[in-house]
Amino acid sequence: MIRSRVFLIIMIILSAVFLSSCASVPETERERGAALQAEDTDGGVEGEVEFLREGIQRAESLDEIAFSSIEFIPPEPQKHLLSNGMTVFLLEDHELPLFDLYAVVKTGSIYVSREKRGLESVFPVVMRTGGTPTREPDELNEELESLAASVEINMGAEYVTASLSCLAGDMGKGLEIFADIMKNPAFREEKLDLRKLQVLETIRRRNDNPVGIARRYFSAMVYGTEHPRGWYPTEDTVNAISREDLRSFHSKYFVPDNIMLAVTGSFETEALLEELESLFGSWQKVVVDFPEAKEITAPSQREVYYIPKDLNQTTIFIGHLGFKRSPGNEDYFPLLVMNEILGGSGFTSRLFREVRDKRGLAYAVGSALDTTSYEYPGVWFAYSLNRADKTCEAISLMLDIIEDIRRNPVGEEELSLIKEHIVNSFIFGFESSSQVVFQQLMLDFRGYPQDFLETYTEKIEAVTAEDVIRVAEEYLHPDKLVFVVVGNSDYFDGNLSDYGKVQEIVPD
Repeated sequence: MIRSRVFLIIMIILSAVFLSSCASVPETERERGAALQAEDTDGGVEGEVEFLREGIQRAESLDEIAFSSIEFIPPEPQKHLLSNGMTVFLLEDHELPLFDLYAVVKTGSIYVSREKRGLESVFPVVMRTGGTPTREPDELNEELESLAASVEINMGAEYVTASLSCLAGDMGKGLEIFADIMKNPAFREEKLDLRKLQVLETIRRRNDNPVGIARRYFSAMVYGTEHPRGWYPTEDTVNAISREDLRSFHSKYFVPDNIMLAVTGSFETEALLEELESLFGSWQKVVVDFPEAKEITAPSQREVYYIPKDLNQTTIFIGHLGFKRSPGNEDYFPLLVMNEILGGSGFTSRLFREVRDKRGLAYAVGSALDTTSYEYPGVWFAYSLNRADKTCEAISLMLDIIEDIRRNPVGEEELSLIKEHIVNSFIFGFESSSQVVFQQLMLDFRGYPQDFLETYTEKIEAVTAEDVIRVAEEYLHPDKLVFVVVGNSDYFDGNLSDYGKVQEIVPD
């Protein structure tokens, strides 16, 4: 905490010194000073050093400065229901003449069958590029360009997002185009064929990237090959995708009571609600029949997978299933803090400090906790991209660090620093009204209480060292880790068999 505040105070002081010095210099002299700085003379360097020294001296007594806690009170969007059950969140913002709309549809890659894997990459692109029955693709693009507007569609594991951005003055036309795409995508055959070629080319080249290989097979080994989160597209599954598959997927999931809208910008609420009702109100409700949840057969002991690739660098993934997030799972907060301490916070994390800074074993190292999985448990993993001749040393050190956070309480200074980092990152995620209204939509989509955002920072700050060690012991299982190692074992400094029975995989 002190370190980050020291940096902040130094920057404030340096800015103040610079501004005060500039204020006493006539404009012509200031310009001349800039020209002299550009010459990079010795005197200029000495001046800069003295300038920095003065700022640092002014910041020496930081312990005497009192800091008030950050108060976070986000603006509250209004929630409305259209006549067909579509939920709408509205937040007026007249600061700029802009209009932004986001739609969230409950569907995603977990609902794509194994036989059609790749549809998650094909569907959103062709929905956007394929036009509508009344708009040819080129005509649609020209309309949007003439408005300086954009419509984007993306698919994740558990939901699809669609967005519209335009000037407030073009809101009516932009909404009409957006509604047409959402309700009536044409999925034209030529656009489907083009997108399939693009995805196939990605598949053919995916084994060029060792990180991509490791991530793909890590998911497959953790979830198993019978679970959607363990599936990945192949040339056969992509070639099997038809236009009818896209239409069927759209008609099943793109229905009004399965869609939520978040809107922000320069508009009048009542007028916008009337506009949305006229565009979407006639869209008929349909009950969505979601596929049954698949059972996960998680590894019950350590599993080590070696994927040969002739490189002088090794890519390492070590982890297992994480947790299934839900509004009632309060372990989210200590888990988030625990992972940030371990490897999620970059330069300040233990993995980074020990593996990279102190030992110089890795180019990149850290850990990741999936906090976006609600239908199934996510994953937790530590990763390292390191020198091949330090592979086993890096793995052993990573395991020691994982074990340490399960056995020894975190220090108060380290805990405070990490919690402050999380709080600051959280608050800076709400710099715009569009971020606020989208977050409120997602909280409602997931079933969170209305005060979740307001109490978020309090719950982070309330996490104790005891909480961290409790969740580390409960959720980290060194005896059930899945290891995926991509590299050339001829260069390794030890044997992967030291960590468990090794199975070799040839990537497809």
